[in-house]
Amino acid sequence: MPIAAVIGLLHTIHAADEVTVTFRWAVTAANGLDTLDAPVVHASHDAGTAITIAIPEDYTDEAGLHTVRVVQISTADPTAHSIGHVTITGTRDPFNTLRVLIAPPSSSGGIDDFDNEQVTPVPPGCLHWAGLHGSSGLADTIMVCAAVNGSITGSPGDSVAVGQVFRLQATQIGTNKGQLTIPVSASMYTDALPMFRSSTPSQDGRASIGYIVMSDRISADIAAVGSTANNYDVVFIGGDTVPLATGISGRIVAQGNIGTIQSIGPITTSSSATSPGISAHSVGAIIVGTESQPNDIETHVKVGAVSASGILYRMTIHGDLTEPVDCTTLGELADSGFGFDTAGIRVYGTIRAPVTVAHRLSFASIIAEDIDADITIGHSMQGHIHATGGDINSLTIGYGTTQANSGMWGTQTNTAAPERHSRCLIAADTIEHLDISQVFSQGGDTEPWILADAINVLTIGSMYWGEIKEDPDGPHSAHYPYVVFGQADIAETFTYNNCGGGVLTCPDEHVTIWCEDFDTFDIAGDHGGEVRFSHLAAGRVFRIGGDLYKYRIQSVIDATPGYSRGDHNALSVDQPAATEGVVVVNAQGAPNPDPELHGYSTCALTLDEGTLRLTYDTPGPASLPEYQTPSVDVGGGAVGLAPFYLYDEDCDPVSGATGTDALLQSEFDNVSTDSVPTRPIIVRFYGPVRTDLVSDSPVDLYLRKVLNNTISFTRMPSDSYTVEVNRPGSTGANREIRLYGAGQYRFSSGQYHIRPRESGPPQLYCDFVKFNPAVRDFDYIFDLRLDCDYDGTEDQPWECGVICAAGDFNQDGGADGADVEAFFIAWEAGGC
Repeated sequence: MPIAAVIGLLHTIHAADEVTVTFRWAVTAANGLDTLDAPVVHASHDAGTAITIAIPEDYTDEAGLHTVRVVQISTADPTAHSIGHVTITGTRDPFNTLRVLIAPPSSSGGIDDFDNEQVTPVPPGCLHWAGLHGSSGLADTIMVCAAVNGSITGSPGDSVAVGQVFRLQATQIGTNKGQLTIPVSASMYTDALPMFRSSTPSQDGRASIGYIVMSDRISADIAAVGSTANNYDVVFIGGDTVPLATGISGRIVAQGNIGTIQSIGPITTSSSATSPGISAHSVGAIIVGTESQPNDIETHVKVGAVSASGILYRMTIHGDLTEPVDCTTLGELADSGFGFDTAGIRVYGTIRAPVTVAHRLSFASIIAEDIDADITIGHSMQGHIHATGGDINSLTIGYGTTQANSGMWGTQTNTAAPERHSRCLIAADTIEHLDISQVFSQGGDTEPWILADAINVLTIGSMYWGEIKEDPDGPHSAHYPYVVFGQADIAETFTYNNCGGGVLTCPDEHVTIWCEDFDTFDIAGDHGGEVRFSHLAAGRVFRIGGDLYKYRIQSVIDATPGYSRGDHNALSVDQPAATEGVVVVNAQGAPNPDPELHGYSTCALTLDEGTLRLTYDTPGPASLPEYQTPSVDVGGGAVGLAPFYLYDEDCDPVSGATGTDALLQSEFDNVSTDSVPTRPIIVRFYGPVRTDLVSDSPVDLYLRKVLNNTISFTRMPSDSYTVEVNRPGSTGANREIRLYGAGQYRFSSGQYHIRPRESGPPQLYCDFVKFNPAVRDFDYIFDLRLDCDYDGTEDQPWECGVICAAGDFNQDGGADGADVEAFFIAWEAGGC
């Protein structure tokens, strides 16, 4: 086309029309740089009507290649006139970006508006605008910057469909609130494509969608559908001048990154797992509501893909979070300072929908007034998860990956932050369900904390370092620092030497768990940490499955003579005489554990002003497995190494007791015709026992006899005595069996023995121990003193009439010469 014809076309003007279209040409010189011609009016149109703009083909003259670079569309009165939908047609070099500007005329022809930062406001060019699209092959080359006084709105089918959106701006004027009601899509990210051939390199490599600001609402979808680098710098809804902004109800989707989404009003986009309301590879920030204008986010947010590089950096919700959040990483890829307050999810109301972090919570927080939904961290967390005024429903950490070092990490100390804000922390009033693969150091020097008044279900894998205790700042800290547990299951705890390389000079790190009460509490494997009970209530069974005092680098420590195993206890019961329940060691049921080989013989019970400690010490009478401290001294409970030994000192009477400590015949017999109260023989073990027998005796009872200096034992008929023991259907933990006469048999005075059942398989088993092993072989001895008249007072043989003539005068179970000698000794003394 001749130059004169082109210029003539550009100067066709309709003075009566309200919408003006202006071209600005650029000339590309031999040196590759562009110079701009003066703006040229192309055409005028009626306000509010659809516009088609045909971009002329490039032409070349002796000065260089001429190309339309800027199309500016404006109105005579931006407060009254609107621009209809714009269609751009033509054929262009795909590397020549076309800038379309909806703004008032300016001396620069609009180029300055593109040179400014995307967040810089642009003077509005019309009241309303109905959008723009380019013909096939042309849309990807278009970059649009539009500013209106009212709304970006149109008829069904209208949209903004271009290569890039530099800025979309709709601010309130009168009753026109500033809305985006037509979809926006940007298909091109041109990091390697120059926006404009000039000496201003800052114009190159901008985002697909740069900045969208609406003063009231976005009700249509926004999508950056080009390469994976697509992103928004900011999507902003509402402002201080519009305190009642309606919010966002359209989807915001990018294959690449989103910088910031901010809305004073709620985000209420209809969504699903496959069509999330907000979706991107990474998101810098999502902010909803303000402190004075709280609002909810009610849409599914999905950030990141399989790659661990996809990050949701920050969400701040001044209301409730009511739809799921899924992201790959939450927070930062590396530590940029402690406090954990600058990154993560902060909800000032309640989290009511699941939050899933596929990879890592990295130097960030998940904080809400109440967390009434599941929180899942796939690999690891180093930060805070905190319900500031309520509960955590369910928190799972470290089971979504096969990578090492998953779970909850310790941190490096940050002297600039308070202690609480510089450590890895989980805190709530009550945690309903907490499941963590590991709790450990990973090179940190600040141990992780789990703070709660109560944890109903606790599951932890390996726990190398950290504390579980009540929150001193919580509302229910009356029994600080002790926690109430429902079901607690920990695979193993360690004292952890973190020096590495076999170096043993740095301080040990170990686990401390503070417990007020529990329903069940099991450490399935080895226990090298410390569990501190406020009291161990009757009926409670604390189980340790394996060894005691296990180290992370056990082989190094075992090979180091004299190495100290730390100054902590394996367990303690801190209230005086408050060990009423039972501690079971070797609950995994390893057969015949060697007390010395497994460290049990050097675990000693110590009493410190009535409080019990199980501490590492030299073997002695207080050491496992047969320590001699009476249970009455600690509160009635016991610590038992399975298979359980007979607790001689704890039986009633003590095994082998004689004299007035022994029972009378009449007390044991349980005959209904006498007036003597029945007193059972109570045989106790260090751990709970039971039998599978419904009614039969799980033990045998023998009478010891001496005939001509030969000792023999006669087994008593099992129907002659009764045994009370935990049987099928019995509940609770019971360390004892009670044995007394069946009431139909007169037991003679003498010495008796209770032993494991001789015939058939063993019948008295260790309860609360895997495989239910039989108790260790035992021989409990008790004497029955003579009460031949059944009046509850001990008698001498010569006081019993015919008994004087009985053969077994010395009551040793047999009639022999020794009875004759005993008789004459008594006779000579005047007793018979």
